[in-house]
Amino acid sequence: MAKGTGLIERIVCALAYTGILFFLPLLLFKGKFSKFHANQGLALLVFYVVLAVLCWVIGILFTNLAATLWWIGGIIMTVLFVLGVVTSLLGMTFKFPIIGGLELIK
Repeated sequence: MAKGTGLIERIVCALAYTGILFFLPLLLFKGKFSKFHANQGLALLVFYVVLAVLCWVIGILFTNLAATLWWIGGIIMTVLFVLGVVTSLLGMTFKFPIIGGLELIK
């Protein structure tokens, strides 16, 4: 468990993975743990937006390809969402593969 992370902080950090609520840990808490999960939540949101735009553009010409890409991307996002929520509730940090390396919040 991360040092000094209480139950409320862990719950708020879990909420960071639910789309636009990524900023909540930054507003309510100071520290590496909340910043880490806010950054991961924002990275997941950016991944979703990029995937949605990409599928929309591809869908103009290749509907089946876009649907398949959306389906696969949805599975990946669901797995990352569950990993993020569970690790934050346990008071741990787990850097997502590929998108976890993005440091969007300094």
